[in-house]
Amino acid sequence: MFPKISYETRRWEPGVEYGSYDLWQRKRIPDTYQAAVLAQIADIPVALDSKLDDIYSSAVEAIARFDAELEQKAIIMPEILLRSESASSSQIEHLSASARNIAIAELGDKSRRNAMTVAGNIRAMKKALEQSGKITDKMILSIHHALLENTDSAIAGKLRTQQVWIGGSGIGPHEAEFVPPFHENVPAYMADWVRFANRKDIHVLLRAAIAHCQFETIHPFLDGNGRTGRALIQIMLHESGLIRKSALPLSAGLLSDVSQYFRALDAFRDGDVTMITEQFCKAAIDAVAVGRKTVSRFDALRGEWKDKVRARKDAAVWRLMDLLFARPVVDVKFVADALGVTDPAVRNAIDQLLEAGILKKVDNRMRDVLYEAVEVTALQDAFARELARRH
Repeated sequence: MFPKISYETRRWEPGVEYGSYDLWQRKRIPDTYQAAVLAQIADIPVALDSKLDDIYSSAVEAIARFDAELEQKAIIMPEILLRSESASSSQIEHLSASARNIAIAELGDKSRRNAMTVAGNIRAMKKALEQSGKITDKMILSIHHALLENTDSAIAGKLRTQQVWIGGSGIGPHEAEFVPPFHENVPAYMADWVRFANRKDIHVLLRAAIAHCQFETIHPFLDGNGRTGRALIQIMLHESGLIRKSALPLSAGLLSDVSQYFRALDAFRDGDVTMITEQFCKAAIDAVAVGRKTVSRFDALRGEWKDKVRARKDAAVWRLMDLLFARPVVDVKFVADALGVTDPAVRNAIDQLLEAGILKKVDNRMRDVLYEAVEVTALQDAFARELARRH
């Protein structure tokens, strides 16, 4: 058995003046509460449960085959899948926005909070996939900073310095569903977590499942723990060599049964790692199916677009066309910077795609004219709706 979490008694010190509570609230606030105490896991022996051998092998084989398939694709599929994974990870946190609004938020529009939040998740996933080598404390903080820099800059990239709790009321942690460790213990727990995440003697999906649960249990940040933790999974899969070309939409797999995902987290805290490992294996197999369907749809759309445009092989319009699969709403400046071409060349390419019906102008609050690849955003929104129906 994996070690269960235990609890310690801590004195409760309200974060606001006690006098601001009414009499009923005061009576509900004991002087102490119970906070989680975690085992150190960096050196603990861990082995895959033999009853998971078959599903584990199937998951690893499916991931490796899918990753190899992506090498044959002409467009930037990892970017497309990264966006799918980011949107799925956000949905687990009950955050959603249209593909158009997310893309507009990426260009700097701050008028829609949810879109900015999901755009932050995309930024965090990109930051995660840019990393190489061992996971470090600095790496984790940089991913969290990328996640929240535009929506909650005061806490972005900073470990929490106060007690948090999950569920219950806002009065205090006494009636919470779960109370993570006392904040002064978080740095030591994270140092232990980093050592465990970098181990090489544990099957990668088993290691990722345990690391993910331990991270969520530590709850090192005031906000963004789930999304940061799921971004770190991508680093572990890449660093292990299991995936090289893709961003596995694992959160899409977890979305197929969110309630089971949370039950597996509870089981982990009771010392059972089998349930979450099985959940990760099933999610990986499901993620490959989702990823393959996503890739197929975008592949087909690219073929349709190629038949609509006539231009020289070296024309900027072809590179812009491929860029739109990753960034379906653009302006002239963004395209010029992304492709390294002049404004006149960008405008000529945009005009060609407007004439072909691939782009259309977007009504927006921003000063610059925006252009949307409506078929791409429609595909992304359809994918999000499919995920929403599955849980």
